[in-house]
Amino acid sequence: MLISKRSNKKGQEVFSMSFGMIFSIILIIVIIAVAFYAIRFFLNLNKCTDASFFFDELQKEVDRAWSSGSYKSEYNGRLPSGTTKSQKITQVCFGSLTLPNPTDSNTKSIKDYFSHSSYNKPKNNIFLYPPENSCGGKLASYSLEHVAIPTFFCLNVDKDRVSIPLNKGTSDASVKVG
Repeated sequence: MLISKRSNKKGQEVFSMSFGMIFSIILIIVIIAVAFYAIRFFLNLNKCTDASFFFDELQKEVDRAWSSGSYKSEYNGRLPSGTTKSQKITQVCFGSLTLPNPTDSNTKSIKDYFSHSSYNKPKNNIFLYPPENSCGGKLASYSLEHVAIPTFFCLNVDKDRVSIPLNKGTSDASVKVG
């Protein structure tokens, strides 16, 4: 009795592909998926780095102003960019959350948001809004040293940049922000 070799390969006749070919296609799909995940991860890491650099560079500028006799300038900081408006940082706010409420209703609502959230850290005096867009909230607030911020206020971010006025007189102990 002769048994045809074709009868043992019914699955291959249906797909006209060998197991090796199907395995290769699945492997290619997995590699492409991992590559997209890695690219997305590193792009998000870039946003975290940008937020961290913003805080570090602002602190360096404040330290430069604090160590000088008198100082009057604006710090132009770059913030992480988002691909859509809902992913961008729209405001940078300054001041202690324990200060009296501001008169501006938008600034008041932002202050209330930070006061009643997990981003409320006692020493922090600079806040990025919305906090979710600053490295998933990990870098939503920071504590600037050597500054005097008499009121809670917010500055608008325009094209991923913000201008922060810094002033220090010869008799001032701290740098005034705003």
